[in-house]
Amino acid sequence: MAFKVAATAVDPAFDAAARCLHECGDSRRCGKRCKRRARAADPAVTDESLDRLSGCVDACHADRELGDGDRWTCVRNCAQSAKHGESPQ
Repeated sequence: MAFKVAATAVDPAFDAAARCLHECGDSRRCGKRCKRRARAADPAVTDESLDRLSGCVDACHADRELGDGDRWTCVRNCAQSAKHGESPQ
């Protein structure tokens, strides 16, 4: 999977959650903190959408073929797709 476009999320709280989860890496404790912050920042953010986001970000990190820039774009694409239940690309 390769990404060459700079994706942008339209929801600041959800986008911040994606960035936070990306920075946490494998730390589950950190990931839980990211999710709590997102829910506090925007009550419309659901647990289900955050779980989709977390799974998508984990998939980006697991793909060893992605370079750092493409991995970050993958995470940004997660922020766009996971909020509304779309499958990550």
